[in-house]
Amino acid sequence: MDVKTADLGHPFTDEDLKEHCKVVVGGIAWPGRQAGFGVILALDINRHWQGGRIYLLDEVKSSGLGELIRMCEGLDLKYHPKFWSGDNKNASAGKFMLDNQNNSRFWVSHSSVLDLEQPYPYVLATLKDLLRDDNRRLFLKSSIIAGHLGTIKPEDVASLQVGDHPAIEALAFAVCELKNDSRWWPKPPPRQDKPGHAYSKGF
Repeated sequence: MDVKTADLGHPFTDEDLKEHCKVVVGGIAWPGRQAGFGVILALDINRHWQGGRIYLLDEVKSSGLGELIRMCEGLDLKYHPKFWSGDNKNASAGKFMLDNQNNSRFWVSHSSVLDLEQPYPYVLATLKDLLRDDNRRLFLKSSIIAGHLGTIKPEDVASLQVGDHPAIEALAFAVCELKNDSRWWPKPPPRQDKPGHAYSKGF
């Protein structure tokens, strides 16, 4: 079974993931107005330079900070993601991880989404583009995240803050870092000049 057809939480072997995925990554958003959330995503090995297909492999949620971290540590052991993206400046989360490491390799790297003054307009536009019916590149399967996306009204987007929808944020942290990291995408093919045509290189 490959990443396209597997149910969420399917127990892939390391060999399965290497065969079907270019890279596996994680995203985590701390509990806020709603339960905190963690996701595991995979980039299809058969990706194209104009945009690969990203599949959700697993998700967890918890209103407890410590419980969420423990659940994501479990996902880390299960899928061995290349990185976890999220808010690595959360003092409570950082302290919990330092105090309870116990040989865990789980750690969170900074998401560039958090550098934006208003993350939600960018986040929602990015996810909407990837979920387009005519060119879908993000596959959520049976995830509850789709339901969260459907509850947001256009007139509310500008006022949304980090912590309002952790399920969406966890997905966005992982998607945006994966999408913006050139390591996982082939370079565009060189442009072939047609006979008799010359392209200006500019000034």
